Amino acid sequence: MSNQKYLLNTKNQFEDKVVIVTGSTQGSGAETAKLFAYRGAKGITICGRSEDQGNEIKKEIETIGSECLYVKADLFEVDDCRNIVAQTDKTFGNVDCLVNVAGFTERGTILSTTIDNYDKNFNINTRAPFILMQDSIKIMIREKTKGTIVNILSMAMHSGMSFISAYSGSKAALATITKNVANAVSGHHIRVNALNIGWTDTPGEDKIQKKFHEGGEDWLQQA
Repeated sequence: MSNQKYLLNTKNQFEDKVVIVTGSTQGSGAETAKLFAYRGAKGITICGRSEDQGNEIKKEIETIGSECLYVKADLFEVDDCRNIVAQTDKTFGNVDCLVNVAGFTERGTILSTTIDNYDKNFNINTRAPFILMQDSIKIMIREKTKGTIVNILSMAMHSGMSFISAYSGSKAALATITKNVANAVSGHHIRVNALNIGWTDTPGEDKIQKKFHEGGEDWLQQA
């Protein structure tokens, strides 16, 4: 099936739905947010630290046909995490779907990982999704919404890649929390799942390959 026919067949899949996508000013998060727009979402909240990138993606989503709210946020900060959900509730009055895409992948072994590195990995990859789930679920229960939450994991949670110790642990923790939350809210008809989408060519990955792995402009072809 062609991409055009596929989009036509799914264009109303998320009609009247309000969606939050984190990490959505670039890469996988931005593409996820745009896909929700193509599939008919009523309102989409995107967030990130770059206002320029956020406003650019916001315009793209609005051009597709969905309302879009950009919230400037650093997921390392608790208040910023809570503000994403609060602003979504204020603007759209509900949360139907939350997709936690944002991630932090700074390198570090058991010997080289600093406390700052450890905190950034766990605060962004584990604590932020926890807070966003917590606040979104409260709204879903209030509105009696049969909501959906998706957390993005990593193969690193299964592996022994020594150069990303804290990152691996943070994703493993998120996997366990996902199972726990799914059991906790199933009685409210809220589904909580996780996806491992694998290694993905994104602007963030491009920076990582060049910064930490001596990748050239053709690193993807070499891989």
